[in-house]
Amino acid sequence: MTEQKILIVDDEPAIRTLLRCAVSAPGFSVFEADCGKAALSLAAQQGPFALVVSDVLMPGMDGIELARKLIGAGKAQRFLFVSGYCDGEYMPERIGEFAVSAFLQKPFSIPDLLHTCRALLEQEPAAVRVAAVRQKPAPSPLRRPATPLDSVRALRRKTGRLQAKRNALLEDASWGLRTHAVLLWQIETQYAAIQAIQRRLPIHRAML
Repeated sequence: MTEQKILIVDDEPAIRTLLRCAVSAPGFSVFEADCGKAALSLAAQQGPFALVVSDVLMPGMDGIELARKLIGAGKAQRFLFVSGYCDGEYMPERIGEFAVSAFLQKPFSIPDLLHTCRALLEQEPAAVRVAAVRQKPAPSPLRRPATPLDSVRALRRKTGRLQAKRNALLEDASWGLRTHAVLLWQIETQYAAIQAIQRRLPIHRAML
């Protein structure tokens, strides 16, 4: 199975690290860029990407302009825009030109981030959806009486739906475990920072 590629674009290293830890999972390759120009260069080498998670306000090129260039180059079609400074009320209008996109206001929770990424990855771009619709056979105008074989087929379809629900539940559990892992990593990082400060305190007191 081919791995899906996710591109994270943010000028803040700490945010990129957090996003990378959150979305990293088996079956995904995660790439990082600190600006729009670097993202385009990376896309030329590693694209196309299944999903691009980009800050809206960045030096040089904002996330909206970056998304337009990536679409024009055929390197991405799904976008998650994040920002702590943009007015979320007007973002739906700004990103409305992108068929598969969403916006999260910083600060956001890890579960919200993962849920939104999953929803975007499950959506098909408009061109793919149109092609899929055209490939569906036209319904027959005549109906024949139901047979035992129809009942078997119906049971198989129902079983398939139940299996799909089971797989979705297992996937949700996997996302939940990754969320807890990221939260634990954040707690351990903060705790280590506090310990480092506490170890330096006696040295400062001795110098006074």
